[in-house]
Amino acid sequence: MNWFTSDLHFGHANIIKYCNRPFKDVEEMNRVLIENWNSVVGKTDTVYHLGDFAFRRTFSGHDGSDLDFESQVNGKVIFLKGNHDSKYPKCIIESMIIRQEGHRIHLNHYPELANPLMMSLVGHVHNKWKVQYHVNANNTMGFPIVNVGIDVWDYRPVSLQQIEKHIKNTAHAEFMETMQVTKRMVRYDTKPKENV
Repeated sequence: MNWFTSDLHFGHANIIKYCNRPFKDVEEMNRVLIENWNSVVGKTDTVYHLGDFAFRRTFSGHDGSDLDFESQVNGKVIFLKGNHDSKYPKCIIESMIIRQEGHRIHLNHYPELANPLMMSLVGHVHNKWKVQYHVNANNTMGFPIVNVGIDVWDYRPVSLQQIEKHIKNTAHAEFMETMQVTKRMVRYDTKPKENV
C-alpha cells in the first residue's frame, strides 16, 4: 500500500507553537508522530514523504542523526526535498509523477509548483488548508492540489483512498473557497485598451 505525508519536522520544537500542534514538547511530538505513522503504515508499505522530514539533526536519546527517525518508522520511505532538507542526503528528488489506481499524480513539496494537468499532492503549508483547486480559464474546477501535511490529516500519513473520499465529500465547498482566494488575488483591468 502507498501512503503520503509531509512536514513531520521531527526535532523541531517551535513547530509545536507555529502550527498549534497538541504536544507539550518536542520529545512527545516525536514519539506520537512515530506511533501514529506505525499505526497505519505496514512494514512492506511505501511512504512518499513530500519534504521537511526532520528539522534538526538531534533526537533525545539517540545518536543525533536523521536516520534515527527513519529507522523507527515502518515502510520504505521515498523522500522528496523540502525547504528544510538541504542537509539530508536522502532528499534529492524535487518532484515526481506516479501512477496509482488509474491516476497520474504529481508529488512536490511546494503548492505553487503544482501541476495543473493532474492531481497534485504537496506539503509546505502545514495547517493552512487541506485541498485547493486549479481554476480553469472559464472559472471551472480544475484538478485538486492536496496538502498531505500531517497537520491536516490527524498527524499520520494518508492513503489515496482517504484523499479521494475527502475530495468527494468536500469538493464544491473547497472549490468555492479557492475561487474566493483567487478573486482576491486577481486584479481585473476593466479599462478598455487604447489602440496604439
